[in-house]
Amino acid sequence: MEAIYTYVSKQIKGKSSKIYCHLSRITLVLCLFLGGVAAVHAQTATITSTKSTQLYKGSNTRNYGSCPGIGPDNATNWQMNPLIEFDLSAIPAGATITSATLRMVHAPDGTGFDNEKGSAFTSIIRRVTTAWVEGSACNASQTGSSTWNSPGTGSWTGGSYSATNYGTLTAGASDAPGTVYNITITTLVQEWYNGTSPNQGLGIIPATLVGDKEESWYYMYSDDAADANNRPQLIVNYSLPPVGGTASKTDACIGTANGSITVSNPTGGSGTYQYRINTGAWQNSNVFNSLTAGSYTVQIRDANNITNQTTLTPNPLVVGSLPDSDGDNISDSCDLDDDNDGILDTVEGTGNIDGDGLDNSLDNDSDGDGCFDAIEGGAGFTVTNVDANGRLTGGVGTNGVPTLAGGGQVVGGSQVATRVVILTNPSNQSVAAAAPATFSISARGDNATSYTGGTPSYGTVGNSNAGLIYQWYLGDPDAGGTTLTNTGVYSGVTTATLNITNSTGLYGNNYFVVVTHNSNDCVRLKRSAALTLFCGAITATVTSQTNINCFGASTGAVTVAGSNGVAPYTYKLGSGTFGSSGTFSNLTAGAYIITVKDAGGCEETVNVTISQPSVALSVSQSIVQPQCFASGSITPIVIGGTAPYTYDWADLAGTNNTNSRTGLVAGTYSLTVTDSKGCTVSTGNIVLNAPANCDPIDICRSSVAEVFSVAPNPANISYTWTVPPGAIIVSGQGTPEITVNWTGVTPGTYQVCVVAVNDCNESAQTCIDVDVIQPTAQAFVVLPVCKDRTISLQATGGVSYSWTGPRGFT
Repeated sequence: MEAIYTYVSKQIKGKSSKIYCHLSRITLVLCLFLGGVAAVHAQTATITSTKSTQLYKGSNTRNYGSCPGIGPDNATNWQMNPLIEFDLSAIPAGATITSATLRMVHAPDGTGFDNEKGSAFTSIIRRVTTAWVEGSACNASQTGSSTWNSPGTGSWTGGSYSATNYGTLTAGASDAPGTVYNITITTLVQEWYNGTSPNQGLGIIPATLVGDKEESWYYMYSDDAADANNRPQLIVNYSLPPVGGTASKTDACIGTANGSITVSNPTGGSGTYQYRINTGAWQNSNVFNSLTAGSYTVQIRDANNITNQTTLTPNPLVVGSLPDSDGDNISDSCDLDDDNDGILDTVEGTGNIDGDGLDNSLDNDSDGDGCFDAIEGGAGFTVTNVDANGRLTGGVGTNGVPTLAGGGQVVGGSQVATRVVILTNPSNQSVAAAAPATFSISARGDNATSYTGGTPSYGTVGNSNAGLIYQWYLGDPDAGGTTLTNTGVYSGVTTATLNITNSTGLYGNNYFVVVTHNSNDCVRLKRSAALTLFCGAITATVTSQTNINCFGASTGAVTVAGSNGVAPYTYKLGSGTFGSSGTFSNLTAGAYIITVKDAGGCEETVNVTISQPSVALSVSQSIVQPQCFASGSITPIVIGGTAPYTYDWADLAGTNNTNSRTGLVAGTYSLTVTDSKGCTVSTGNIVLNAPANCDPIDICRSSVAEVFSVAPNPANISYTWTVPPGAIIVSGQGTPEITVNWTGVTPGTYQVCVVAVNDCNESAQTCIDVDVIQPTAQAFVVLPVCKDRTISLQATGGVSYSWTGPRGFT
């Protein structure tokens, strides 16, 4: 049987679906919906007849099995009844026939016989009740053929039809060739398919006969027609029940493809079922393995390619992630350490030691003693290695075991809850020099005797004393303390009692003991006590002290000596370290505590205060800059240090000069001040600036007197004037105004100065510049001069002129 494949695109509820349909020679259409929102179950089967012939009353020895045409004849003496049979095996089992149509095509003249021109008449469809064969002749006698009286094998009569009318056909010779007749025979096909009636074909029987007549027949194509489209067809519409089933799943480990889906109890189809998930490839196996966690849509189809994805329960199916108790992203079933305590689950087992409802492999404190299993697992982990849940910090390997634990640690000594109780703490000890000393602690170890909901009960106290562990330390073990051993003066360092045979040099020490238990790695109880000395009348005396002369210096020093104790003595300043010297130098001003300790460890302190001047030595100055008619002055101002002071001016000889300077001209000056303690301070450069824009007064060298004056001040007692050499104060010396004669002064630049005197002191000197000048006469003549000629002489630069010349010239 040849196969033809066609492709149809169809819209279902607004979504595009592709329907692949398989057509065979019997044109059975089986369609599989992919991607739609619902499976399509309505089907159409177009079935070509498997055999056809006709019975001819007028010639009951002839066979028409291979004729290209068949047709009814309603003449009484020539009655013809076509027989047609269809094979319904192409319709899948379990289908429901919804409609069936017999399709026949009118054949033209010459299709084996001539079509007469008789009138149209009505035929009815009857079910054949006797098996028959088609034969291989056309309008010819054939032995064993199914004629009117001879059905081949078995009994046969021309009336072997059911009495039921299954359909009606009205046609005649006058119909045009190619006319298609569609006769509904749904009931008949339903009986055949359901097995209510045997399928031995149908007969087309004239409803009424018209007597002896030869013009009342017509022909239709048989299944031997050359054109397959003209052959008798049975068009059956049917529906198939949905294909369904039940899916179950096995969840997967997180990130691991070990989940599975199993489809069971497929229903509604026929033949061999196939399965797929998420539109993957179809497979015969109903099991899908190696699935990761996720949502999967499961489909089933039967041998007819009928698929269904709506009645499968549940669908879509969610493969979940298996539980992950420790949150390390590895599910428990794939995790070798479900609680990340570093102990393999196979080692911890599924028991429940403390009765808290958690398996040991899921319980981070399986014995309920408050100490995490990770710490008690024998690998030396501490609280610094676990989080708040008791899980080892850091990452985990692919097997879920913390990398910190390597391949997994083992369960340590703790499998029963254990507690430690301190009964008596060690007490401070005070002993005499070189005496022995003893420190003791009393503790108890208790193992749980029962549990209530994970809480241990300690019914027998002291039942685990044998597991107590002691260790003594010099100093705090958590702050650099030293672990003691049974050497020298120490013994009993790992027992409840520490013995010291000689306490020399040990006074002031603090001794610590740490109590632990070999069944609870979290038990660590720390206690301490101090060793002191009975001290006598040790004294500390300041034997010398040097205070600071200059403010802010570090020249202080002190010497302290110890006595009345056990030599040798050591000394320390403040919080420093002890040394053999009692002298401390390079001290700044302030209060100090000096401690003296003797060989027995007894101590005594003394307070020392290093002093210095209250204020640092400093100098500033009051400056008067020189003016056009007066000199400048510098007056130093000294504070701090220790009086008296000496003054050393750089431009004056010696080191003990006057403190103030007057009558100073422009220039650079500096002063160093030294106090009585030898502390010094310098002014640095003091600059007196030269006066600017000072014009001297012109004075003529003559006997005419010039007057100089200053504004009188009633507070002044007298005035002392000084004038240049050769000048004569004619009057006014001692007063604010004088008269000066300049006749004897050589021309040049000079100063006239005055100093005022009052009850306090002399004022600064006030001066004025003067230029003493005299006239210059010059005569000019034009040479040569001829005898007896007149010449003209000219003079300039004077006020009045007196001429002299040879021989009394005029």
